Amino acid sequence: MGKSGEHAVFAANLRRLCETQTSIADICRDTGINRQQFNKYLAGRAIPSAPVLRRICQRLVGGARQA
Repeated sequence: MGKSGEHAVFAANLRRLCETQTSIADICRDTGINRQQFNKYLAGRAIPSAPVLRRICQRLVGGARQA
């Protein structure tokens, strides 16, 4: 699988996890990630660095503010 394929898989998984949350804005606020950058992750145009990925995982898998 190439780089773009990996980005697409990551983006699809991230979108799936975000569907269970109250809002993207809440996720961005809680993780300190700029909304524009988070949208790049959702679209598969970028992959977060390890520290940013850790913050996203802690927020999403930690279950904060689920809908």
